Parts: sequence; structure tokens; C-alpha cells
Amino acid sequence: MNARTEETHSRQKGELARIQRQILAIVEAIKDGMRTPAMRDELASLENRKLELATAVSAAPAKAVRLHPNLAQIYRDKVARLHEELNRPELREEASAVIRSLIEEVRLVPTDGRLEIELAGALAGILALTSNNPRRAGRGLQVTLVAGARNHLYRTAVRWP
Repeated sequence: MNARTEETHSRQKGELARIQRQILAIVEAIKDGMRTPAMRDELASLENRKLELATAVSAAPAKAVRLHPNLAQIYRDKVARLHEELNRPELREEASAVIRSLIEEVRLVPTDGRLEIELAGALAGILALTSNNPRRAGRGLQVTLVAGARNHLYRTAVRWP
């Protein structure tokens, strides 16, 4: 739902609440013994508008998820901090062991004069998130994910220029 649609939806909800209050006021007046043809016509008109608005409000799509305008930069900063933390000397050995446990198979495949590294395992999905690695900036790292046909492993091709 875009901003204009959300504004319309909000306005309709407000009008619906106002009409419900007006209907209640007329009903209370009728209960107190006040009955006029104008009240009957106004009540019928308000009931019709209430039905229209209730239908429009209930049919409105769910609000769209709004993303922070700097989401990409925030993500890059978090990946950079993660990279720094994983390279701390006191964590490097444990981090390396965890990363190795995510790799099931490594293949070197020559393709079009290039050497491609294919990784199979859970790390393939993680590597797709690291394509903006600051150490590799400007070196043309390309990551491609392909789901295996007979298993649930991910295959990642890493191309170096």
C-alpha cells in the first residue's frame, strides 16, 4: 500500500468512526422520543455511507513494509563489522572452524579461461551476502547460487577476474 492509499484508508476509517457516532446520536434522539422524517432520511443515508465505508476499509490491502532509506548502507556497515570481528586474533581460529563446518564440498572448475570455485553446503547462501566485501571491492567478485537438483545443498560459483 503506497502513501496515498494509506492516507485514503486512514481518512475512510476516520469518516466511518464519525458516521457511527452520528448514527448513535440519532438513535439516542429517537429513543428519547424525537422522531421526524428528516431524522429517518438522515439515518438511512448514514447507514448507507457506513456500509460503503466499512466495505472499503475491510477490503484495503495490508500496509506495505517500509524499508529504511539507508538500509543498504546499514547492511554494508554490519557486514564490515562482522568481518572485523571474525578476523580478531582471539576469534579467528573458532570462526574458521565454524566456516569450514559449513562447507561440504569444494570444486575447482575451469570455465572460459577462468577458474571457478564451487562450494556446496550451507556456506553458499552466506557467500551470496558477502559480495560487497571491502577487501574485494573493485576486483569483480561475482557470486551465483544454484539449488542442487537432488539435494538441499546450495552451490555457489565464485568468479575471479
